Amino acid sequence: MGLKFRGRHSDELSVIFDTESMPYIPSKRQTEIEVQGRDGQYVFEDNYNNIQIPVKGTIVGDNILDRRKKARAVASWLTSTGILVFDYEQDVEYKVVKVTNDISAKMLSREYKDEFTVIFECKPYQQQTYYNDSLSWQGGDSAWIYTNIPWSGYDRVFLVSPDDEIVVYNAGTYKALPIIKITGTATSVTIGEFTFTNLTGTIYIDCVEKVIYSLNGNTKVNKIVEGNFIELAPDANNFTITGTFTTLIIEFDYKNTYL
Repeated sequence: MGLKFRGRHSDELSVIFDTESMPYIPSKRQTEIEVQGRDGQYVFEDNYNNIQIPVKGTIVGDNILDRRKKARAVASWLTSTGILVFDYEQDVEYKVVKVTNDISAKMLSREYKDEFTVIFECKPYQQQTYYNDSLSWQGGDSAWIYTNIPWSGYDRVFLVSPDDEIVVYNAGTYKALPIIKITGTATSVTIGEFTFTNLTGTIYIDCVEKVIYSLNGNTKVNKIVEGNFIELAPDANNFTITGTFTTLIIEFDYKNTYL
């Protein structure tokens, strides 16, 4: 098995990897509170913990000096964080927030190989490896199958008038955070609970970074809005577009997200 980490594939380093375990679902953060005079405990849950993915690596070679050179290159490759993609699920990426930094190798001289285990600590959710507008049909066969996206695709760009209703699909199993691009002229425009006033041109609502801005050349200009940032729940998300305008173009860009 192979994997790509930080934009580099393990085959480039002549390393063979095997996943030792893969959690089906992350554990939830829990707090237990005991109350005097009451049996049991109150249990409060909020969101999920990071997941840990232990992976066994093998460096093969007759010459131990060559294996040591490869080991140093592997160690350098694993000293930082980044995006992790396994060959057996190339349409899904893991965001690594920590790599175990006490990696040590078992050197098997008679078997002409070195073995080591590395633990990738990742965000509790995974995302598809492409944005909804960046997947080519030629490269989309497996992704469309595994994410249950119909070949006709899902609408993500909408031409709207006041009181129009739109449906945005998240084909994943966990909330997705979109970047919403609104283009046109409006005294006010409301999407769900989110309202922007005095629109002229294009604004970007980044629900990942929690910022709203327009572009002046390549410079972002912050904007002020009212309401909450939008989260796309799994399956269909219905929005009613209201406000004072004639027509607007609204574009949702996001990655389907999975637990």
